[in-house]
Amino acid sequence: MRRISSHQDKWSSFAIISAWILLIIFMPFCLMLFMLDFEDLAPIWWMIPISLIILAVSNIRLSIFLKRQLKDLEKKYFNTSIDQVQATGKTFRKWKNTWAYFPKILERWLMEMAAQGNRLVKVNGNFFIFEEGQNEKVSYFCEMRKRIEPSYFDMHKEAGWQLKHKTTQHFGSFVIWAKQYKEGETIPTLGQDITEERKQTFRTYLKRIASLLFLTVLNLIHLLLRIKDYKFGGDIGDKVVIGILAIVVLLSVGILISISYTYFFKERKLH
Repeated sequence: MRRISSHQDKWSSFAIISAWILLIIFMPFCLMLFMLDFEDLAPIWWMIPISLIILAVSNIRLSIFLKRQLKDLEKKYFNTSIDQVQATGKTFRKWKNTWAYFPKILERWLMEMAAQGNRLVKVNGNFFIFEEGQNEKVSYFCEMRKRIEPSYFDMHKEAGWQLKHKTTQHFGSFVIWAKQYKEGETIPTLGQDITEERKQTFRTYLKRIASLLFLTVLNLIHLLLRIKDYKFGGDIGDKVVIGILAIVVLLSVGILISISYTYFFKERKLH
């Protein structure tokens, strides 16, 4: 499992880069090729992007295959079954895009939702599904773990914690635990070391930001090269590619600033 997990981490990084390459670089380039006359192009000009697209798709498929293998092994040897909640009332969804970046903010938000009578039913991607009901006192614990020991899930479940969600991210496994308590009782916690927990969250933040920063710099370099070679009054294909790259770079920079601000000025204060 350690070997597959290590391979899955590496190929997930390649898969992310491959997906960005498909969406940002080669798709507009292929669009330009279809707008041109194939008779005037040498075979190498359409064989190169097609070969790169096949390679990128292969990387993504391999990453998905390793992720499924790791998930099957965890189900076989670890007690990773989710404690399902059967919804009998009205349900609704809440969308959280970057929830895996900020575990403490997510904990506080889930506890507030429970206090308002919204019981967590399921986590589906970036959607949190709640059921309307009575107010409850629920303590949540969220963490990103690089490696999980065989006794990790059994130990917490025997202590009364319910596993609400588990997903294999690109840099580890993200888990959400929940435990009810009564009015006047001390809020239950898992007793994690605050210093180590902060370091683990910071390492996760750095890895995610490093990946996003690398792709931002890659797109920025591509954009600058396109602008340098651009001739005023050029064809529509060049304008489309430059426009797409400019939008992507601006969005990436905005996401980097937003995530960094939220982490340093909100997330770290909750540790």
